[in-house]
Amino acid sequence: MPDHTLKIYLAGPMRGIPNFNFPAFDTATAMLRRAGFTVFSPAERDRAAYGEGIAHNPTGDENAAAQLGCTIRECLAADTEWLCRHADGIALLPGWQGSKGACAERALALALGLFLIDLEEMKAPADFAAVTAAVNKAFGDLPDAPRTDPRAEASADRAQSKQPPLTSDPAQRKTVPMCTGLLDYFPDALAAVAHVSYVGNQQHNPGQPLHWARGKSTDEADTAIRHLRDRGTLDSDGLRHSAKAAWRVLALLQKEIEADCGLPMSRGSRAES
Repeated sequence: MPDHTLKIYLAGPMRGIPNFNFPAFDTATAMLRRAGFTVFSPAERDRAAYGEGIAHNPTGDENAAAQLGCTIRECLAADTEWLCRHADGIALLPGWQGSKGACAERALALALGLFLIDLEEMKAPADFAAVTAAVNKAFGDLPDAPRTDPRAEASADRAQSKQPPLTSDPAQRKTVPMCTGLLDYFPDALAAVAHVSYVGNQQHNPGQPLHWARGKSTDEADTAIRHLRDRGTLDSDGLRHSAKAAWRVLALLQKEIEADCGLPMSRGSRAES
């Protein structure tokens, strides 16, 4: 049976954004794959080509990246080659209009006659299902699901079966007692974690409204373990290591649920600064 999987190139702003906007690329890649697309992510390609260190660039400085061999010429050559040879469509991350590279990739996609998906308009997982149906219709109303290795299909089925904890179903909502099963259980612990958020925002985003700047730090698991090692003591800023560990684990869990369930970033999050 022919493989009907539609291949999408993911484009978006990178230069000048903390960690080259990799967290936003990773989140969008996961959501598109949950929708059944094959996705080429420049962030994944850069990690594979230049190592994980390429993702740790607080200012998105292309000169620093060039020290690792990651130049704009090399990246555009590799990315646009895949776009020309393999892509059926292109998906655009929020802020693409301000990126010279993303604008060039969009223009190339239009010249090739590829379909476009503006991810800024995607507000819920259902939107991706609608996009999938529309794209399939444009490509001949393909009725068959993508056929790959059976083990991959089983993995996809498990992923699709995962439901977000927050739901509009009345019966399901009763199984998520956020007040009596969370706030009433851990009021002081949650207050300590909230204070970590406040102090972190004052440190990393001075003068800005409280928000989780996801590009500032992406090593939740390693950092959580480091704070757990020092549990029961205070960090140099006076905050409990246990509270910082809890914050990191919550961040890890939030990203995991978003990726597994195809959810957008939480309301208090920003991909950039």
